[in-house]
Amino acid sequence: MKGYKNILVAVELNSKTDAEPLKHAEFFAKEFGADVVLVHAVEHIGSYGAYGIGVGFEIEEILIENSNKEMKKLGETIGIPEDKRIVKTGPAKFVILEEADNTEGIIAEFSGTNIMNTRPFTANSSWEVQWEFEGEIFQIYLQSPKEELWKVLANQSGSGSGSSYYPETGEYYFKVNAMGNWKIKVIEVK
Repeated sequence: MKGYKNILVAVELNSKTDAEPLKHAEFFAKEFGADVVLVHAVEHIGSYGAYGIGVGFEIEEILIENSNKEMKKLGETIGIPEDKRIVKTGPAKFVILEEADNTEGIIAEFSGTNIMNTRPFTANSSWEVQWEFEGEIFQIYLQSPKEELWKVLANQSGSGSGSSYYPETGEYYFKVNAMGNWKIKVIEVK
């Protein structure tokens, strides 16, 4: 169980039914240093129409809007970052399985604005850092707690995205030097 990086919790956005799974997710996240990812599926309303009478598209849009608001409240209440709160339309089974596949192989994810040190992450195999950036200047420096030297993984002028491969295992963190908004994803490479 040491390999858990993300604890995916399917929520109904109902405080009574979500309380127990969230309690367990919080325990496992603390126990294994994992991130909690919340996912909620809004079923397509059209599939509930009877006798050829479909339910209006507007109702589905209202359900999605309300689900996003409730997900935001839940995430803020229990301290789940915005990028770890997912609301999608479709059959719950497929949405949950798709999100489980999306989190597989992700070692860590970070987002921010301007200058920041990330929390540490552990890579047990070769890995790649992928980034998206909007702004003027973007640099990623890799630091290992055991080393004094910084390694430059990204040095970019202007908005855009990119990636950099790193073949070594260990515990690391990033120093991000930026003027703008950024997202970073660390992916395991096998």
